[in-house]
Amino acid sequence: MTFRVGQRVVCVNADPRALNPVSRDWYPGEEPVEGEIYTIKRCFRAHGLALVWLAEICRAPIAFEIYDGLTGYAAVRFRPLVERKTSIEIFTNMLNPANQPQPEMEPV
Repeated sequence: MTFRVGQRVVCVNADPRALNPVSRDWYPGEEPVEGEIYTIKRCFRAHGLALVWLAEICRAPIAFEIYDGLTGYAAVRFRPLVERKTSIEIFTNMLNPANQPQPEMEPV
C-alpha cells in the first residue's frame, strides 16, 4: 500500500508479533492502537519493509539504536482513512419553498 505524507490512516493491526512471531512487545509509549487514527509523517523502505513514521506517536529511542535509525511502523499495519463528506443538501432542499406543493388557487 502506498501512503503519502499528511495522509490520515487507521491502525488495523497493533499486534507486535503480527509480522514476526518472535518479536518483542512494544516499548512503553510507542504502541499503536487498533482503530485509532494517525497522520503519516514520513514514508520509507528499510529492512525489506515499507515503513511509516506517524505524527501522533513515535518509536522509542532504543528502537532507533537497535535499527540504526531506520525504524518506524510497518505500513501494512494501517489502511487509509475513508472520510465521507457529509451533505445536508437533502435537508436544505426540504426548506426551500420552491420544492413545497403550492395550494390550488380558485379562479377570480
